[in-house]
Amino acid sequence: MNSAEQYPIAWAPLDDVFRRSLLRRFPYGLIYTLRNDELLVMAVMNLHREPDYWKQR
Repeated sequence: MNSAEQYPIAWAPLDDVFRRSLLRRFPYGLIYTLRNDELLVMAVMNLHREPDYWKQR
């Protein structure tokens, strides 16, 4: 279980809508938002790439 699933508001917001949770083993982060008490994953971000590349997808 990911810590974002356990504690969704514990991660710092990226902007007004999205948050990023870091994954433990790999250099990836989950970009997610909360909607109606559900965690909606918008992107899986490679942390070695440019920080905002996922916004265009």
